[in-house]
Amino acid sequence: TNQEAIVGAGGAMVMLGLRDSTEDIDMDVPEMVFHRIVIKHGLETKKISTSCSNMLAKYDPVIDLHKSSGVPTMLVEGVRVWKPSFILQFKEKLNRDKDQEDIQKLKTYLNIK
Repeated sequence: TNQEAIVGAGGAMVMLGLRDSTEDIDMDVPEMVFHRIVIKHGLETKKISTSCSNMLAKYDPVIDLHKSSGVPTMLVEGVRVWKPSFILQFKEKLNRDKDQEDIQKLKTYLNIK
């Protein structure tokens, strides 16, 4: 199993140069690490239902922790991030208003019409 922390969604887009900033950082961590942080810091967890995670804990106003679930990743400047093709799939599935600009940027980056 992968024991690395993984930056997802908006944070990955910043690392890829597709965004200037992000409101929060979605961080996927191994299940054991997730539970240790939750217990040590007394964090509340919330069940969610996305293609990449079933559990969320807000570490602070900026960092959202998720249990890793084997999403496709790549290294960018030594940081493991979600692959752009997976970010696109994730954002298209959610299809929120706030994701539309990201969807277009990802399609351009991936050369998809």
